[in-house]
Amino acid sequence: MGGSAIGVSLRALGKGKPTAPRSEVYDATRALLVKTWRAKLPKKYRDAAIEWVDNGSDSLMTVGVFGDRDTQDLTQPAEDVAFWFYDSVDWPLALCEHWLRLAMIDVRKDWEKELAKLGYAIKGKYIGASDDHFIVAGDRIGHPDDDGIFWQLPEDDFTDYEECDAKTMKLVAAAKKKCACPWCAKK
Repeated sequence: MGGSAIGVSLRALGKGKPTAPRSEVYDATRALLVKTWRAKLPKKYRDAAIEWVDNGSDSLMTVGVFGDRDTQDLTQPAEDVAFWFYDSVDWPLALCEHWLRLAMIDVRKDWEKELAKLGYAIKGKYIGASDDHFIVAGDRIGHPDDDGIFWQLPEDDFTDYEECDAKTMKLVAAAKKKCACPWCAKK
């Protein structure tokens, strides 16, 4: 199973402040992410998004560890927090990364406070904004690409542009200027 990650490096606060083990840092980060998705996403998409990180070793994305969490030494101090995406999982990878970036940018100050309680601070570059744009057609969220639309929710599917109606093609054209996912549409 292949994977890729985006993440943030951490440093210990020092000055006698103890550092929490990796497991506490990862769990606190995951909890903040889930809380943010609950607050920002409409219910019809929220439950699917939360499942992306709440499905154990079958998750689309894990916080901190790649692979089986039970085989990792999570008692050591954290050096970073990586958000691992499992490339072989046939789930909405692009939308998951998009909403992860939006959430972590939105809650940066809250996360910094949580990390400080655990004895850490962010070191170096933070997570950047997403370059992806999405469309919403009915209940479906799609990621337009060169050849068609990769549907992300509620199911993973692909539609060639040749098969799209005029209304959908207008959505694709508009998405080149501004993302229309439920999160970005509220901005």
